[in-house]
Amino acid sequence: MADSTTTQINMDQYSIDYSFDSENTVILCLEVMNKNLGASILHCSSKTLRILPQDYTLNIKYQTNESTQQTSTSYSAEINLIIGQLLRDVTPTLCVVSSRLDERSFEYLNIKCKDLDCKLELQSNQYFKKIGELTTLEFENKEQNFLFQNLIAKKDKETKCTICTVSCILYLYNQHLISDEPFGEESEASNGIGNVINTLSIIDIKDKMLLDDDTLFSLQIFPFNQRMGCDKTISGGYFSLFELLDHTSTTYGKSLLKSWLTFPLTNLDQIKKRYSIIRILIDDQNGLLFDELMKYVKQCPDTFVIVNQLKEGKETLSTWLNLEKFLTKGVELYQIISSFKNNETDNLITKIRSTIDNKMLYRMLNTIQTVIDFELSKEVKKIIIFNNVNERLEELRMIACHIEDLIAQESNVTENVILDVLTQDQRNKITFDRLTNVLFIPELGFLTEVKVVVEGCFSAFNGLGWEEMLRTETDIYFKTSQTETLTEKYGNIYTMISDLEIEILYKLKQKILVDSQQLCLYFEYIGQLDIYQSFAKVCKEGNYIEPELSNDDCSLHIIQSRHPLYETFVDHYIPNDIIFDGGKIGETQWKEHGKERVQILTGPNSSGKSVYLTQIGLIVYMAQIGCFIPAVKAKIGLVDRILTRIRTQESISRLESSFQLDSKQMANALALSTEKSLLLVDEFGKGTDIVDGPALFGAIILYLADKRDCPRTIACTHFHELFNPDVLTADIPGICHYRTEILQSDNINIIDNITEHNVGITFLFTIKKGISTNSLGIYCAKICGMKQEIVERATQLSKRLDEGLDISDEFERIDAKDVEAFVNKQNVIKAFLSWDLDLESNTSSDILKKKLQNILSGEAVPMALNQIEEL
Repeated sequence: MADSTTTQINMDQYSIDYSFDSENTVILCLEVMNKNLGASILHCSSKTLRILPQDYTLNIKYQTNESTQQTSTSYSAEINLIIGQLLRDVTPTLCVVSSRLDERSFEYLNIKCKDLDCKLELQSNQYFKKIGELTTLEFENKEQNFLFQNLIAKKDKETKCTICTVSCILYLYNQHLISDEPFGEESEASNGIGNVINTLSIIDIKDKMLLDDDTLFSLQIFPFNQRMGCDKTISGGYFSLFELLDHTSTTYGKSLLKSWLTFPLTNLDQIKKRYSIIRILIDDQNGLLFDELMKYVKQCPDTFVIVNQLKEGKETLSTWLNLEKFLTKGVELYQIISSFKNNETDNLITKIRSTIDNKMLYRMLNTIQTVIDFELSKEVKKIIIFNNVNERLEELRMIACHIEDLIAQESNVTENVILDVLTQDQRNKITFDRLTNVLFIPELGFLTEVKVVVEGCFSAFNGLGWEEMLRTETDIYFKTSQTETLTEKYGNIYTMISDLEIEILYKLKQKILVDSQQLCLYFEYIGQLDIYQSFAKVCKEGNYIEPELSNDDCSLHIIQSRHPLYETFVDHYIPNDIIFDGGKIGETQWKEHGKERVQILTGPNSSGKSVYLTQIGLIVYMAQIGCFIPAVKAKIGLVDRILTRIRTQESISRLESSFQLDSKQMANALALSTEKSLLLVDEFGKGTDIVDGPALFGAIILYLADKRDCPRTIACTHFHELFNPDVLTADIPGICHYRTEILQSDNINIIDNITEHNVGITFLFTIKKGISTNSLGIYCAKICGMKQEIVERATQLSKRLDEGLDISDEFERIDAKDVEAFVNKQNVIKAFLSWDLDLESNTSSDILKKKLQNILSGEAVPMALNQIEEL
């Protein structure tokens, strides 16, 4: 990659192993050349290839200071954003990358793959150039075919990296199809790439918000940790946004929801289309329809699985039952969707009405119900075809029915032959209703089945001329003259019936597959409806509102906003307004026009600053995934990124201090932020000394406020010394100050009168304009259970600092109390040293222990000193 460090990795350590589980493997392949990134994903089980519609163009350079002290730049920060989101979206089991990948990005990818238990393999650049066979790749769907051929046509420009990843991923998979052993460069896959892929789809990251792992972790988007036992006892509370919004009924809906949360939207029209569906679903006029919608969506089986089983010839009775169920529910669901009152001209409901042929679904349902007897099939647990479907089948079945009568007669004859030979005692020992049966076994013909228990008491088998063909633990199977006659006359009848049934089902399957794309498309829409009904349920129960969005405003105006997660744990949540007017996007003179894009929030510990910070991030995030938000009214300027320095993901394996990790987060946030970004900073600088921390925080604030393309920034801090007249004054252009409000009693010393009921101070958890000058850290420590002597000492030190005294000088002085303690300790030492133990050789150990205790406690000091003076 241009002006970046090339990866120096041992190729043998990450060499390709062509043996893997092709049924469950998901392969992600990445390539970076110059300023372009390409990616493709192969889902081996469904044979679905997902690709970028064009290479992603990198545009954010990241400046680093390497150990050589030489400054270098790369696009690693932006690459890592995209890689992280792709990994979260698809959760691959195998990741293949080109050796051209930036070293910092390879490090990041290596860590993430270990976290996901995903195998990482480094592939030589030469395998990304095998694009010759790609031109012959064809798909059943004409639109997919056209799309892929268009990508091939642009392989020298817009799609170069992406096509290279497709080349590599297919070469790797075809080598796996040939053998489990590694192959050299000259090996070619004999199966052909056409057998590897059934479906082509797009990885759509255009008009999507870019989010890093720290942001998702800080805002609690996904459940990063499993719930503990005590967590499960909390009813109704949600620890992540995914848990809050996930009321989906289908597996596909759940996976699609994860993808929506991984890639929030930045396109205003797409977001509004999502809003329009939620509006329709929560409309009181559609209440009954909404309940019916949820019921039918829940009952829809996975059509992707059905279609893939039909295509691969792996269909079973379960496949046909699920297809019938999907068509039945799909037809009824279409009627419900068509009944919704919808004034929009372009949303999911209008798309379903215009693109899904309900008559075709009904015809397909009628066709399979005419061919397959589903009631009888479920009863006998095998596919049963109706008699009137095919004249030849009906004729053969009538013959087979006649054969059944002949078999029953022959079984009775054989039964009587055996019973005539057995004695009464032998008969009494037998517990079976019947001892014999005649049945048809393909390739062996008709055979007489006899219970094994008969063998011990019937010695005339050989005399009957029966030929034993096989046996099990309970039965013996014989060929007799009568069964041979049956085999000669009717032996092929069951094979003919079976072959004809297979042919009928095959023709039925081919009919279904003609419209399989329509079925899959409909199921995709149902998966989206599953998410919308989940959103609508949460919005209705939480009294959420639809925000007003703007493409060109650098502002946030949210009235009575609430934290979507925290409010699920409390009976009453105190809302706050978020007023942020940064002017218009692209406005270079925003400061001169009195606009403010940097907000500094101060306030005591435990007063709600961090909650307020994450609340803002979550509300903006929810608005851009297309969900309503917890507020009374809102106008939000769209953001392209939400960047945070709030919570640190620490790990002993990373070998970095907390402040190092904080600084990396902050550096990435500053490098990736644009004018349309939202930057949230919580207590940056607290991990280092009392000079460097405030200095760094203040420098960052001034740097941001001075930028013409400053992002919307909200930062919390306890560095009150920064707000002196010579540092961060309250009237710096572009910066506004807010504080968390508290009520403090003037006539009560809150440190001396702290109880668990907060005597002397009341947290209001509201945000007001102004600057707080006291963190009340000692107060917070005491109500959290800190020892009284520690609190008292801290209070003493704090008072000295407030009075402007030099603590070192103040506490270096020795007062009378310290002198007295020093003298006492000296006397104890002198008493111990003057104790002549030689004179105590005959003294008992109990007396010695008592004398030692007296000396150490100081009680024996006067006596010991008197002895010293007498000597």
